[in-house]
Amino acid sequence: MQNPFEKLSRDELRERVVAIVSECAEIPPERIKHSESLHRHGVDSLAGVNIAYEIGLLAGRDVPSVLVTEHDTIEKLVDYVLRS
Repeated sequence: MQNPFEKLSRDELRERVVAIVSECAEIPPERIKHSESLHRHGVDSLAGVNIAYEIGLLAGRDVPSVLVTEHDTIEKLVDYVLRS
């Protein structure tokens, strides 16, 4: 199955992931540090499930609901999406 993100640059994908995290966790995007744990930004388990769901919608497939727990920074989420 083709990765729908493969045509995006890493920076473009990072911007999309930041937008998802910002919306789901109600954090202004400019406050999100890409290498800092999302839990330190106040992302709780419910927001984490919503983030996983939104990333899954963009990817066109299901992603595990524990995605944010296992990949807890923007950079790790971007790496996950690029590898998937």
